[in-house]
Amino acid sequence: LRREPLWLVAAPGHPLARRTAIAPAELAQCPFVTGLRHSRYQQMAEAALKRMGVPACRVVMELEESAAVKEMVGQGAGIAFLPRCTVEKEIKAGTLALLDVRAPAQELELRCAYRAPLRPPLRDFLDHLRSRA
Repeated sequence: LRREPLWLVAAPGHPLARRTAIAPAELAQCPFVTGLRHSRYQQMAEAALKRMGVPACRVVMELEESAAVKEMVGQGAGIAFLPRCTVEKEIKAGTLALLDVRAPAQELELRCAYRAPLRPPLRDFLDHLRSRA
């Protein structure tokens, strides 16, 4: 359907939140909050770090829901990759900080699987989603 940017976020009081141009290598020493071990969410975060040149991270907490990850990051438990659409409001409100990492932007590809033929309401809904991509 579209590509959604992955943002690396931290609590506003985190030492990296006050910095600019953070080197990716510095992230390897940071505590990370991720999805459950072997979950698609954790795999996404690890793949994003590897693309940035960070071979491994120090996971301090694994959670099932991205909302729980966001909450724990806001409480200072660590940093995390989260889709922009899930943290944009908190970044604007100042309850989470977007980290300025010197690395190419990371993205999450959003897909939709379905079985044809589609009924008109579902087809209209998918057309609407595609038009907003």
